[in-house]
Amino acid sequence: MKERFEKYLPKEYFGLAFLVFGGILFYFLISRLGDVLSGIGWFFSIFKPFLWGFIIAYFINFFVVFFEKRPLKKVKNQKLRRVAAMLCGYAAASVIVVLCISIIVPQTIDSLSTLIDNTPAYINNFVRFVTVYAANHSWAMDISNWVTAKLMDFEETLPTFLADIVLPYTVNFTTAAVGLTINLFVAIIVSIYFIAMKERFYAQIKKALYAHVKTEKVDRLLRLTGMTNDTFSSFISGKLIDSLIIGLLSFVCLSIFNFPYAMLIAVIIGITNIIPFFGPIIGAVPSFLIIVIIDPTKALWFLLFILIIQQVDGNIIGPRILGYSIGLSAIWIIFAIIVGNQLMGFVGMVIGVPAFAVCYKLFKDWSERKLAAKGLPTETENFASDENEIRF
Repeated sequence: MKERFEKYLPKEYFGLAFLVFGGILFYFLISRLGDVLSGIGWFFSIFKPFLWGFIIAYFINFFVVFFEKRPLKKVKNQKLRRVAAMLCGYAAASVIVVLCISIIVPQTIDSLSTLIDNTPAYINNFVRFVTVYAANHSWAMDISNWVTAKLMDFEETLPTFLADIVLPYTVNFTTAAVGLTINLFVAIIVSIYFIAMKERFYAQIKKALYAHVKTEKVDRLLRLTGMTNDTFSSFISGKLIDSLIIGLLSFVCLSIFNFPYAMLIAVIIGITNIIPFFGPIIGAVPSFLIIVIIDPTKALWFLLFILIIQQVDGNIIGPRILGYSIGLSAIWIIFAIIVGNQLMGFVGMVIGVPAFAVCYKLFKDWSERKLAAKGLPTETENFASDENEIRF
């Protein structure tokens, strides 16, 4: 096929033609990004139980591998060891889920309900506090009037918001719960097959690839998938454990110092901490707003607490759990989070960093191979000049 094209099109024009058509395709995808994402969503919705099953199997596999290599290491029969490890793995995951549902969820819902019921009283108390403070500080009067007006508007619109938005959403969620339960049941069954036969599935995929694709390309693809799996598994598992520890530590500290709605705020801090870089800020904002309308003085202490807990996380807990650097500078982490948020929302903010780290490493390795082939140095510092010295 390639020889036929070369009869009519000179070889040097292949790259130009590929660039032009690639540019047209890229422009089309960007200009119709909404339709493209909608089509991808429709495609994945067909295989949703299998996708969920793969995701469940991916996380349960951490437990299965642990039990196979540690407590059940001395079991000689491989099938028996795999079955026992799967039983222990699913049991451990079930215990964690049940504990979260039975302990965290009821307290969080109770705190949220109490907060909603007491919001008008909290707002009135906060308005009185701000009014008294502003009366003694003329510069704060304009800010006080603006804040008071906004809070009064919020108090008036809160019942409408609950009736028109929260209640219908709750009804829709309840209606979808049946379908969600069915999909989850099927996904769990699928995940069991994935874990039980993971080596065979992997071997079958390799067999098909080696049969129909060039050997060197398959080797590169397998190296890529291995690196991607290592990056995602290390980052996501480490982040989940880190966020769990931060959430528990926050709940204990907030309860000791008698902060209001300690469980609700700890859940917010723990969940948002999964997001790299921006997570602490995102979690601190709603938590601060909850506390400030109840006790403005404690809100200031809360900001100090957030600063301390994030320093402990960033310098002690995080490095010990993650155990490695993602390999990206701060600007690229911000870039990955923003792009991931635009494409996939909260999930994109979480997986955007490891996904971009894989792409970054691939491009870096490719560039360094090109430089080595040209006999040029591969270290970035070697390309700095005296006028443009790298200082950091």
